[in-house]
Order: sequence, then structure tokens, then C-alpha cells
Amino acid sequence: MFRLRAELAELRAQNAELRLTCQLLGERTEALVERDQRRAAENAALRERNRLLSEEVAKLRRRVDQNPRNSHRPPSSEGYAKPAPRSRRERTDRQPGGQPGHPGATLGQVATPAERVRHRPEVCAGCGTALAEASVVSTEHRHGQSAFGVLRMLHADNPWMPVTA
Repeated sequence: MFRLRAELAELRAQNAELRLTCQLLGERTEALVERDQRRAAENAALRERNRLLSEEVAKLRRRVDQNPRNSHRPPSSEGYAKPAPRSRRERTDRQPGGQPGHPGATLGQVATPAERVRHRPEVCAGCGTALAEASVVSTEHRHGQSAFGVLRMLHADNPWMPVTA
């Protein structure tokens, strides 16, 4: 009988220990379930935010990919990103410039020009020394009309109003 009582006391102690372990495991399980629920809610919020951000990125990419040829935007909004102009002419096998056998029309020099212009600077551009008594260092022969000559002819009557035809 003594042995049975000792065995019963031992079983009761084991039972109390198991009840305490079970209670601790229950509390731990509740904490884990609560943490799992918090993480599930956080995961759902992050998924929703990810979806919204993905939509925004797609919208911004569509805006960046727009240009005046595929949207309502004016051509002036292209800025410096304009495409290179393309010629509408069809390609040929000819090289650019004058073709072989073409006679050409070069303006030639004449023996007695209609006008001679002497350019005599008054002072040296480098040091400022007077050049009135200096000798001629070089000469240059040109033919055709210079830009100054054309302007001089256009403004002969009224220097402020060009001649209109």
C-alpha cells in the first residue's frame, strides 16, 4: 500500500508538471497565433501597397514612353530628344555633287577687273603701331562679289532700308 501511495504521489507530481507544461504550451501557441495573424495582416497590406506601386510605375512608364507621334502632346514638347530628320527622296546609285561629264560653271578671274579695292589698316591689330608709312607685306587677288560689296550696293540709296524689287 505504501508503494501504491508513493506511485500515486509520483503520478500526481507528473500530472501537475504536465498540466503546467500544457498551460505554457497553450500560452505559447496563443502568442504564435497572434503573431501569425499580425504578420498575415502586414503581408496583406504590403501586397496591396505593392499592387498600387506597380500600377503607378506602369502609369509613369506609359507617360515616359509618350511622344508627339503617339499622343496628344505638341511637337515642341520633345525638347532635344527629337528624331533625326529623314529625307523623303529615294536613294540612287549616284554620288553627291557634280556628276562626271557635267561642264560646270566656275566664275573665272578677268584680266582687267571692274573694281579694285585696297584694304589699308590704319594701325596694327596686335601692337597698335601706325601703319600709314608701312610697306605692303602681301597682296591677295579675289574674284566675284564680296559680301561687303553686295551690302554696299543694296544700301547705296538709303543705308537703313534695303532695296526691294
